[in-house]
Amino acid sequence: MECGSYRGIKLLEHAMKAVERIFEHGIRQQIEIDDMQFGSMKGKGTTDAIFMARQMQKNFRVKGKKLYVCVFVEAPLNAQFTLP
Repeated sequence: MECGSYRGIKLLEHAMKAVERIFEHGIRQQIEIDDMQFGSMKGKGTTDAIFMARQMQKNFRVKGKKLYVCVFVEAPLNAQFTLP
């Protein structure tokens, strides 16, 4: 590997981040994102969603009602999951 080729690769990474932000800005102006979207929104992490789910669970348990929850988990296609 030549030392001269390293700098170009690093600059390409920064350029792609700039292009990604331009596309993201344009898309966010055209679509409406629900308030219940967690994980990919600024100021709304997955821990906030877990906290809300636990509060709902606690409230339903106190009232003696059943709570049904549906969770969608997105995983990369190339991920390799191993179980112990």
